[in-house]
Amino acid sequence: MMRQRWFLSVLVAILATPVLAVPIEGTFTATRSCPAYVSKNKQTNPDSVQSVSGTIYPLLEANQAVNPTWYRVRIQGVQPPERWIDVQCGTVSTGNRSTRAPGSTPIVGNRSTSTPSSTTITAGSTPSAGNGDCHKAGLADGYVLAVSWQPAFCEVRHGTPECNAMTPQAWAAHNFTLHGLWPNRAQCGTEYDFCGQASGPRAFCTYPSLPISPPVEQALEQVMPSAAAGSCLQRYEWYKHGTCQTTWNVDTYFTLATTLTRQFNEAGICAFVTRSTGATVATQDFLKEIDRVLGAGAHERMKLTCHDGNLTDIFIALPATLPTTAPSLRTLIQQAKSDFRSNCGTTFRVDSVDQK
Repeated sequence: MMRQRWFLSVLVAILATPVLAVPIEGTFTATRSCPAYVSKNKQTNPDSVQSVSGTIYPLLEANQAVNPTWYRVRIQGVQPPERWIDVQCGTVSTGNRSTRAPGSTPIVGNRSTSTPSSTTITAGSTPSAGNGDCHKAGLADGYVLAVSWQPAFCEVRHGTPECNAMTPQAWAAHNFTLHGLWPNRAQCGTEYDFCGQASGPRAFCTYPSLPISPPVEQALEQVMPSAAAGSCLQRYEWYKHGTCQTTWNVDTYFTLATTLTRQFNEAGICAFVTRSTGATVATQDFLKEIDRVLGAGAHERMKLTCHDGNLTDIFIALPATLPTTAPSLRTLIQQAKSDFRSNCGTTFRVDSVDQK
């Protein structure tokens, strides 16, 4: 009897012991703006610190050894600098291993998991390309067109110049905006980027200015609000992704990206989503609409990303060769590899712009 009581008391003590964070070495590269909590359990963030997309933070801890859902990082210039960030908000690199958080920004391609960005990787695998080939231009085996629903983006990135300037009447309030056009190289995992002399990631406006002609710049500023607001996303996109292709100059690259973004909106997707602004949409209905306006099975070449129940991003797989003369998004989607992904569940909300 005494032994049984002793065993039960030990068992209760073990079960009552909280799971401790696990020390971890490496880096966390943010792929979106997310709250950086002092306490993840209480979700305290007194100074409203957010991770900055593209910024690399030193890793300190994971909340658990297997399938962590939170990472603790060090953010310079805030107090306290040790902050917890949701696993879905970035990519983790530990030693020679790079994994992307489930449900983070896009994955489309031949070797993807449920985690995205410009490139893809099977969780826990090691990129096989060597000798700097993951930063060598002209080796892409596919592309991704990344578009965002700006009102939902601004829910997690409030305070940016483009979000502060957006009104309910703005083009970006009723259309998907351009995030980027990304060359992919599957064997590089998440590391096919920065193929030019400029390294990164760093603050967007610290990259050199781009030789964009006025007509191209004007068109780009409508579909990419950051370019119009002066927060320089176009610079980051060119130096991180545009330099990894050898076919186009800056003008041609952004003209193609702008054209494909407009085609996506004008195909009917934008009208469908705009009709649902402020409402909840069945994911299956949205996928059927994609197939209706962009061709049978088109949704199978896409990745949907939601944040807090709101649709935020769509990542569209495209083939390795993209024409610049009369490009057809519908045709290009059909030429891409299938690998549908979504973290949106059975429904999602279509966020609207708050009245100012």
